[in-house]
Amino acid sequence: MPRPLKGANPIRVLLSGARPAQQRMTRDLLSSLFVSAEFAHDGVEAANLSRGTVFDIVLVDVDSSLLDSIFVTSAIRKLERATPSRRPASVVAYTGIEPPPFESLLRFTGANDVLRKSTAAVGMGECLARWCPDKFSARSL
Repeated sequence: MPRPLKGANPIRVLLSGARPAQQRMTRDLLSSLFVSAEFAHDGVEAANLSRGTVFDIVLVDVDSSLLDSIFVTSAIRKLERATPSRRPASVVAYTGIEPPPFESLLRFTGANDVLRKSTAAVGMGECLARWCPDKFSARSL
């Protein structure tokens, strides 16, 4: 099972725009990987949280609102451009739709990757390891 690296700082995860049921499912999935997350109701709240906290990875729920997803991704990238010393967050579009609609638009606005909601803990672990390799390992420990 993928796990956080021993001695590494905790991964800072933000889930933006997910409905309450999806928040619970994602929280449970992340908990199984020993990772916790903060939740933002919408893109405005996510952008505001991102101003005060540097997140390692932002999961943007595309299914709830594509416009919110584009807004929060653009807002995070704008904040990073305005603050060059700030470490960039990995923005991952989180969707249950296969293939993901508007993937090229999301990537154009700054999303790094797309993760399917149907993914098991291993898929989420691989995503965390890919975008937070200094804090998470996809290998079983």
